[in-house]
Amino acid sequence: MVDHTAPNGPTHDIDTPAGSPCEGAEAEGSDAVAAGTQHVIPVIAETLEVGRRELQGAVRIRKVVHDNPLTIDETLRDERVSVERVAIGRRLDGPVGIRHEGDVMIIPVVEERLVVEKRLVLVEEIRVRREVQTRREPQHVTLRQEQVVVERLDPRTQTWSGLEASAPAEAASDPGDRVAR
Repeated sequence: MVDHTAPNGPTHDIDTPAGSPCEGAEAEGSDAVAAGTQHVIPVIAETLEVGRRELQGAVRIRKVVHDNPLTIDETLRDERVSVERVAIGRRLDGPVGIRHEGDVMIIPVVEERLVVEKRLVLVEEIRVRREVQTRREPQHVTLRQEQVVVERLDPRTQTWSGLEASAPAEAASDPGDRVAR
């Protein structure tokens, strides 16, 4: 092995085969190598080339509709009218209008009777009373929910693969919250 020191650089060890002209020069000093032989030391560096290639493919978007049956229980309001007829039989001086007593509307019913003179007589009153009842009535309804599925076409295998499936915005909420009140 020969030790070579470059004038402005680091020291390199060079392996020389047995019987080479440099082998005897080792005893004489480093000047003998420079006298007649030249050694080439290859320096190798790797390089990397980065490139892109464009693949042709496709994306498919599907919409799936799911039916979600649920039962809602809402309060319904019913209004009923009861009619009561009350006989009066009293004379009037002129027409009488509709009047209200609390939640009762009173509609006067009059007729003209022929006597020696013509008189206006209140024959009866019709009393209309409003009654309000509330009750619960369950209804069976079906709500539809859409889901979007995105798929990509692999250009090499020509198969569709799913990228994502979006969950509906209200999927995490309580089904009772979806009913307008």
